[in-house]
Amino acid sequence: KQMRLALITMIALLLLAMPLMAQDGSILLEDDFSDPTSGWDEAEFDAGSIGYGDGFYSVSSTEVAQFMWGASGNSFSNVVIEVETTQVLSPKNGNNGYGVMCRIQENGDGYALRISGDGYASITMIEDGEFVVLVDWTLTDAIVQGDGSNELSVVCNGSNLMIYVNGEFVMETDDDTFTEGDIAFAVTTFEESPTEIRFDNLS
Repeated sequence: KQMRLALITMIALLLLAMPLMAQDGSILLEDDFSDPTSGWDEAEFDAGSIGYGDGFYSVSSTEVAQFMWGASGNSFSNVVIEVETTQVLSPKNGNNGYGVMCRIQENGDGYALRISGDGYASITMIEDGEFVVLVDWTLTDAIVQGDGSNELSVVCNGSNLMIYVNGEFVMETDDDTFTEGDIAFAVTTFEESPTEIRFDNLS
């Protein structure tokens, strides 16, 4: 088991040196969000909003436990996604969740690999609209807590799902329910106070 984890970690570290790439080495997607017509979702809802800011992509959740996400409008299978995240608004206790989704289906099913403002991380599957915990919220010192920035890297490779934060391995699991789909940025507040996260320099 330790040898398998070491091998997976080595492979992931090699992948993390690359942009969002396909198996043949071609770059799938890069975006600094300076162009508001690059294709990501934009919308205003009662429970939050998704859309472009001034050189970033913003997702906000304004009602308790409302899962807000904005997708790229593409479809990928095996990917490594790196993005800079900045928490600009949050409950005082940091009780929220934000991060990257991969292999999103047309009905919104897929995987959510998230961190929180109070230093936790988790991996969740959404299946038939229901949230299935694959790795429960776990405290890690890799995350910069509070209103600050974190470099989030996620691996969706075969059945393997991984989270790295600021270059440090945080967690991994395996699930083969979904093999391809869109990617997205997701945010949830778990308190009465809203959460807003800005995403930038996707690669």
